[in-house]
Amino acid sequence: MLTDVGLFSHAVAALGFGALAAVLLTRRSQSGTSLWLIAAALVTMVWALVVVLAESYGGAWQLWASPAETLRSAAWIAFLLAVLRRSWRLDERRRSTFLIASLLGFVVALQLLLDLVWALGVVPLANQPLLASTLVISRMAMAIAGLVMLHNLFVNADPESQGEVRLLCIGLAGVFAYDLNYYTLIFLFGNPSVDLYNIRGAVDVIVVPLLLVSSNQNWAARVHVSRQVVFHSLSSFCRSA
Repeated sequence: MLTDVGLFSHAVAALGFGALAAVLLTRRSQSGTSLWLIAAALVTMVWALVVVLAESYGGAWQLWASPAETLRSAAWIAFLLAVLRRSWRLDERRRSTFLIASLLGFVVALQLLLDLVWALGVVPLANQPLLASTLVISRMAMAIAGLVMLHNLFVNADPESQGEVRLLCIGLAGVFAYDLNYYTLIFLFGNPSVDLYNIRGAVDVIVVPLLLVSSNQNWAARVHVSRQVVFHSLSSFCRSA
């Protein structure tokens, strides 16, 4: 499905996220949140590379494209959880932590299982539309969960912290909203948009400078959500997932 424009946009995405990870790794002090950000950047770099290799060489690379996308989305969700861990008091609320981890783990495991089953070609032709629809719905669920987390991160943050998380929220919201739009159109019309697919790499790489600038402001250490809205935030996330 990739055109020359698509190959270029995904190649640029691989370079951009690789550069983001490299810059963050050169910093002397590394917090747990910054390590999650580095991991998400590296996974996104691998995803973009796999897409380029799948289009250029086919074969086994094509089998890895969908699992790589699943891991890319999961990595950004995990990063957001790391940012929200303190404000959601997940260390204290073990029941809520278990519920969130179970929901996310189920969706990611389901996507990886569907990727594996599809790659092995063991699904009868009659059941392939159902398999494809299930995968699309699970991808939509991941995008919605990401948007809900970003909304809670920004809206429920203390006023002093909102300016520092704005760039993070704008960048990642664009990524999740684009994914949601892409898979919603597939769900409604049955076929993926070639144009939307080709520029996904370019859309994702826009996040790189926003993350780089916002990470300089140490927003992760200064995100605080009032205790009165913690329960509301967790409830909203669980309903979305």
